[in-house]
Amino acid sequence: MRKLFLIICTGLILSQAKAEEIAVFTVSAGHSDRFDTPVGIGLDPITFEADTNLVLYERVKKDKVPVTFQIEQQSCGRVLSWILSSVTKAGEKRKYVLEKGVRTYVDVITVKDGGDELLIRSGADKVMAYHYGVALPPQGVPYEFRRSGFIHPLWSPTGEVLTHIQPKDHYHHFGIWNPWTKVTFEGETIDFWNLGEGKGAVRYKSLIAVTSGVLSGGFKVSQEHVVFKPGYEKIAMNELINVKLWNVNDESGKKVWLWDFTSTLNGASESPVVINEYRYAGFSIRATPEWNVNTSSILTSEGKTRKDGDGTTGRWMFCNGKAGGNLSGILFLSYPANFNHPEPMRIWPESSHDVFMNFSPTKNKDWVIEAGKEYALRYRVVVYSGEMTAARAEQYWQDFANPPGIAVEIKQ
Repeated sequence: MRKLFLIICTGLILSQAKAEEIAVFTVSAGHSDRFDTPVGIGLDPITFEADTNLVLYERVKKDKVPVTFQIEQQSCGRVLSWILSSVTKAGEKRKYVLEKGVRTYVDVITVKDGGDELLIRSGADKVMAYHYGVALPPQGVPYEFRRSGFIHPLWSPTGEVLTHIQPKDHYHHFGIWNPWTKVTFEGETIDFWNLGEGKGAVRYKSLIAVTSGVLSGGFKVSQEHVVFKPGYEKIAMNELINVKLWNVNDESGKKVWLWDFTSTLNGASESPVVINEYRYAGFSIRATPEWNVNTSSILTSEGKTRKDGDGTTGRWMFCNGKAGGNLSGILFLSYPANFNHPEPMRIWPESSHDVFMNFSPTKNKDWVIEAGKEYALRYRVVVYSGEMTAARAEQYWQDFANPPGIAVEIKQ
């Protein structure tokens, strides 16, 4: 008997197959054009066939074209993911067939432990390093400015380092990181951002999982927001960081580093945590010093720039800049379910010379983290060569916030 239904969830592959169909997936672009868009479907309601016995094809006229896919275990069960490759115009539909068969593949996205960091590569290219080891401050700088649990370097697809840590003007800046500045916990105000007071810090706790694959790869780690008390310490919040890099290209066929970053917070004790309104905090980047007021430009989804962007809200923002003689950039996308979306932004003005920008959801309101509850912030980051346009940034945001729909017809 055939069943037709919709499944939404969000995972690997390549192959040749026997013509024993399991399911047909019809992917609808919806109201937005799509280009190299990750899509995914919950697999367990469809089949319990072993992952290694599955192949995927796209129906293109009378042909069946092998499709690279990946299967991962997630909280909702197994998830089958693939890329809606190349251009899919708004309103168009594409059909994919899941069959029994034999597949072979080689991991493209890999994660290696370097002793104090997790290094993600796409093929031979370095993409990013997550530091779980403690980065000590420069000589002569107070020990309080140490930190673990941050991303640096982040490389461009052409190999330039796009992040900066512990600059002389802000020793507490660490590449890409997401602490909170003004937090009320058990009657005290704790600063997890500036570090200099020595009352609080964020640190790496443990590695939960590492994934390498032909389509995506990344890591899950736990971090702690620790409060330093006289003679002891107490954990105010636990944080789960999940980073996933996708194997995709841009419109010209060049590699882009498209990766998802999720921070899930929960109170670590019975005491509530209040992240107080403050002008900066949250998911942030301190960019390479080669990006400055003369060599870079910033644009937000609302058309704001370095001149007038600080304190405004938006769905996305990007910075184009020159480093190592090459033009590249970083696009940050905020998910609609995030707290206080569209999120307020902190963007250093032209007078600050260098590039710092972040999504700061508590820039204009408090956020209460209640004990026993989880709170997720999701972002997508696109690192690219050349320039970004507002139209392409909006298309990336639509892919993230409103992914293509998938209808499933089970054949067995």
